Amino acid sequence: IPRLSFTKVTCWITVYISLERCVCIVAPLHVKTLITPRTTILILTALHTIGVLTGYPMLYLGVLYLYWKTDSVHNRTFLALGYRDDYFSVNSVVTLVIFTIFLASFLILIVSTISLTAALQRKSKWRRNTSKSMAVVTNNLSRRDTTLSKTIIILSAVLIMCYLPYMVNTVLSAAVDGFALYGKYNNFFVVMWSFSWLFETLNSTTSIFIYYNMSTKYKETFKGMIPSFHCLLLETWKHHCHSNLQKL
Repeated sequence: IPRLSFTKVTCWITVYISLERCVCIVAPLHVKTLITPRTTILILTALHTIGVLTGYPMLYLGVLYLYWKTDSVHNRTFLALGYRDDYFSVNSVVTLVIFTIFLASFLILIVSTISLTAALQRKSKWRRNTSKSMAVVTNNLSRRDTTLSKTIIILSAVLIMCYLPYMVNTVLSAAVDGFALYGKYNNFFVVMWSFSWLFETLNSTTSIFIYYNMSTKYKETFKGMIPSFHCLLLETWKHHCHSNLQKL
């Protein structure tokens, strides 16, 4: 359940960041009133709440449940997973709701990315036309805009590609009868969702590498943290060894 919740939250936070940056570029005069620290806290809290509620709704609704099952042949009792008679119908509805949420998120991500890229290109072109006497400053701003645009496009593309298996699985669950847990195509269901979970996990771990390669400031901050962390580990180890020697 934690994995299901936090991978979804990671996706939605990425969408929110893209939308926030789009507003900063497209409407810079209104960004302070539209996006405030209070608004960001409320939105992030709502995203985490939705992530928890949609993490595994089958358990919350009682459609899937745990119970003690007795094996009379081997004379043992073990914990098993059971499901109600309406499991497949409820699963179709829940899958459709989650699919709609993700589809809306992807549409917001695509629109914000396209709008941001177009706005950056317009501003870069305007700077080149109006600041020919300040070529160095203009080149630096244009380079920064290009890097920002590339970073957001790469993050958006990685997010969409990593969640594409999830979208395919949700469509199959709604369209193919028996593509469900304990259904006719149970084995195929398990294999497909295993790939989906793998790609969702990859999406959660690729952002750090993208920022490291695309952002100079991020790279410098990251490199500055490593020596400090190394020194902290070294001091902790020395203190631990010194304490052991005193005990001896």
